[in-house]
Amino acid sequence: MKLIVIIFFISYSSFLFSQKILILDPFLKSPIENVNLNYKKKGVVSNKKGVVDISVFNNNNLVEVSHLSYITQSVYKKNFPDTLFLHPKTNVLPTISLAGTVKVPISKKYPVFKIQNNKVNRLTTSTGALISDASSVTLQEGQSGGGSPNYRGMEANRLLLILDGVPLNNAIYRSGHVQSSATINPFFIESVSLLSGPASVGYGDGAMGGALIFKSKNPKHKNEALLHQQIESSNSSVITSFKVNYHKKKFSHISAFSIKSAGNLKMGRNRLHGYENWGKEMTVENKQLYTNYSKADFMHKTNYMINKYNYLLVGTQFSSSSNIYRYDKMNDIKNGSPKYAHWYYGPQVRFFQNVNYTSNNKNLFFDKAIAVISFQDIKESR
Repeated sequence: MKLIVIIFFISYSSFLFSQKILILDPFLKSPIENVNLNYKKKGVVSNKKGVVDISVFNNNNLVEVSHLSYITQSVYKKNFPDTLFLHPKTNVLPTISLAGTVKVPISKKYPVFKIQNNKVNRLTTSTGALISDASSVTLQEGQSGGGSPNYRGMEANRLLLILDGVPLNNAIYRSGHVQSSATINPFFIESVSLLSGPASVGYGDGAMGGALIFKSKNPKHKNEALLHQQIESSNSSVITSFKVNYHKKKFSHISAFSIKSAGNLKMGRNRLHGYENWGKEMTVENKQLYTNYSKADFMHKTNYMINKYNYLLVGTQFSSSSNIYRYDKMNDIKNGSPKYAHWYYGPQVRFFQNVNYTSNNKNLFFDKAIAVISFQDIKESR
């Protein structure tokens, strides 16, 4: 009998001193967690089961019920039902109409960008700098003499590099940075363009992020020569480039070479920002050590006019470089000493040979026909 009285007393006390309600979503009938119930300085929050104890409020208190995803309500405590439904906030988005133009596959009329010969600055020291300065393509350049193009987060085996109609890389290349564009000398470039979307897949399965298309200079039917020399004080580099265009009867030729020797990149002495020790790592002695390199490039093309509709173009390119160190890796410190003794891209050697036959004799089968036979040998190490 005493046990029954005790149980009755506990149950009656819970009824008097606590009052719990359930808060649900009206459509899903699911409990709502973290609902705030507030009156002045008093407040409670619903648990994972949507249950909240409102005994802290007086019957005449106007309690505000709020949640980030539901419409706020105000209810007197004495009017709270056992189950309270909150109505979700509904955001009606405006109607948007999209209109665009159709990209024609492999069409030179619809590139994302195109850099013509008259915009190619002879003072540009690398092809990577050329495209990053004149387009939306960014450049990953952890070392002088390198540069991996990046377009909309795509690079390496996702951004296809094309030189004179022949891919420099393909889908089996590594997913990290690829320095193939650094083997193309800007002094030899006629134009650079980028195709993306459906227009790029015509160049191969490695063009997921687009196709970056380089076109080197072709022979002209005239005689001219150009010698260009450039000196840079930032890294004591010397660049010597020479190009000659000559012809005889049906033959026209272009020959060009470029030699570059670069020293360590100098650090600025004036520290107007006030941080005297900024940039002064173990690998810095007013210069970024290990950033010196050298490279040489050669190109020759011969064009033979078979007749006014057909011609044959034979091209040869060769490029070679010294070891090109990754400064960001050589700058890593472990236990007070350099982490790496060596971290570089090995000598980049590329030999490229191609034979192009072009027919402009428009007929029933084609408007223009191009046949390409090419050979390419690229050597690079890390």
